[in-house]
Amino acid sequence: MLSSFWYLSLMAGVKVYNPKLIFPILAGGMALSLSAGQHVFGQEHKSSSHARFLWIEVPYSIVNPGATIGGGANCYGGSTTSAYGSGTASVQPFGNGLSVNGSGNAYGSTSGSAQCVNTPSFQIPSSTTNKVLSVHIDCKEKTYDAKGDGKAWMSWGNEQAVYERAMVACRDKEQGTSREDMAAKWEAVKVALDNRKAEEQLLLLSKKYDLDACISLSLLNIKNLSPFLLLRPSMIGLSSQEQVIRFISLRKGSLEDNCREELVLIKNGTSRQRIELFWEKKLSENIQQVR
Repeated sequence: MLSSFWYLSLMAGVKVYNPKLIFPILAGGMALSLSAGQHVFGQEHKSSSHARFLWIEVPYSIVNPGATIGGGANCYGGSTTSAYGSGTASVQPFGNGLSVNGSGNAYGSTSGSAQCVNTPSFQIPSSTTNKVLSVHIDCKEKTYDAKGDGKAWMSWGNEQAVYERAMVACRDKEQGTSREDMAAKWEAVKVALDNRKAEEQLLLLSKKYDLDACISLSLLNIKNLSPFLLLRPSMIGLSSQEQVIRFISLRKGSLEDNCREELVLIKNGTSRQRIELFWEKKLSENIQQVR
């Protein structure tokens, strides 16, 4: 059968008879990514109870602007002013009236002092703090609330890093390809692989493992693995979904011939290690053909 997650399944506690779709070490990458919580499909996020709202982790650069404190001139002290004078006045008859003649002198002075002190200003330089914040996003309204940035709900467009990650998270959730969705699907795949492993073992022990069994079980495993390969072509050393599609078609097209060769190896008493190497060689050839 085409139970190809050999190393991957060992990592997850599932034993598979032989690897017939991808290389064991490459398949192991999926198990490690899902179990360790790494970014499997480019964006890690956790869902809330409603698909509209999600939590994502976003790297933030929080800029604290600088400030200038103090500075300028401070003056203290003062001055005093005094004035005094003397003079005379006399009244003289003049025509039908009187005239007043006067004379005098005035004197004054100003004294005192004032002092001014210039104090230097104190500069607080600007700084940038890098943090990873938990961000609550609304996929419907396209708003977000970053916990720890001191701001309320805002539009995705206010923060480029939030916009990019929120777009991916909401798209993946809508398409059922979020990390949590894929992890759950992978658990189901592991169960299916385990069941097929047991079925294959029974067929081998009863001498009923034939061409039809190899092809049918292999096709089921190809169907299970295809979504993971399409989302992450690098698992098998490919770079695009188009290459993966050609690879899957090629695997299906060559499956009957490969199964016939495997049956010959089994009939001749070939060891399981040699049979595994046989399938890895076929896989390598198929991958090289679609690159």
